[in-house]
Amino acid sequence: MYYCKNCYEEFEEPKYEKECFEDFYGVGNLFHDRHYFEKSLCPYCGEDDFEEMKKCDVCEEWTKEDDLIDTDGLVGGGTGYVCPQCARDCEIGGV
Repeated sequence: MYYCKNCYEEFEEPKYEKECFEDFYGVGNLFHDRHYFEKSLCPYCGEDDFEEMKKCDVCEEWTKEDDLIDTDGLVGGGTGYVCPQCARDCEIGGV
């Protein structure tokens, strides 16, 4: 699961698009050969600014990776990476 930082949509798989290196870097007129790469894009807005989401170890809901809380070393913790809601519900680390 992925989360787009541009349009805020969640999606299962990015769309893939072939792009020419030389044109991408604005030097296409300097070379005769063309080299291509595949870029991953949000299927909703077409931007490449998205992140992979992870499942909460308690409720198994998809959550942005930056929002997950590592419970190792926290009071009441030791349950892995949890979403903020589960951290509150389980009273982990005084959250």
